Amino acid sequence: LALASLLATAARLVPDEERRDGARAEAAAIYQGFADNDEASSSFRAEALGELADLAARSGDWAAAERWLTTGVTLPVEDDTLRSLEGKLLAVTHDGPAAAALRGYFWGGAGPDAVLSAVRAAEAVAAEPALGLAHYLLGRNLRERDDVGAVRALAQALALGLPTPRFVRAAARLLAEAGYVSGDDAAVERAAEILAAPEQPEIDRLYAVDWRERVRWRRTSAL
Repeated sequence: LALASLLATAARLVPDEERRDGARAEAAAIYQGFADNDEASSSFRAEALGELADLAARSGDWAAAERWLTTGVTLPVEDDTLRSLEGKLLAVTHDGPAAAALRGYFWGGAGPDAVLSAVRAAEAVAAEPALGLAHYLLGRNLRERDDVGAVRALAQALALGLPTPRFVRAAARLLAEAGYVSGDDAAVERAAEILAAPEQPEIDRLYAVDWRERVRWRRTSAL
């Protein structure tokens, strides 16, 4: 998988087209081997399927990207991996005004770029203000750069609605962090309310208790 990742990077950066195509084909063959291997762990298969989708998307083959991602979201993997696959699948299948910005967010650059990601997310918000996913992506990218802006974007994402429970949990966790750092205790309380819901996993319910205790300590200096 490490070799395939290097080859996929080369396929984006090498100037020679023939070498670029060769690197892409070799990377795809390695990923395909993991994706088709029923004895491989679900996490390895999910990673491979996500990477195959990335290769297809960067080549403009959106139908193939959708196929890989549709398979990937059926695998039993942890929340972060599944949420990433779900987000990419939503970007591929979305047909609203923000579609181009969402695809640009995931596949518009030669590699990870925090500033470009924030710009793409802001473009998605501007194109489709009622799309909760766009506000979530913006808030996620503002976290640790502009916590006040992150609180605003994440609160709006939760108010508008997010596509899966994993996005709701992630948005609430980020909202609690940004709210606490920026001194917005109401945002922390809102996040804790979401995380404390009976349907949430126990770890998130415990996060809710922790955040509420932090706010109470800051207000009263008492545990």
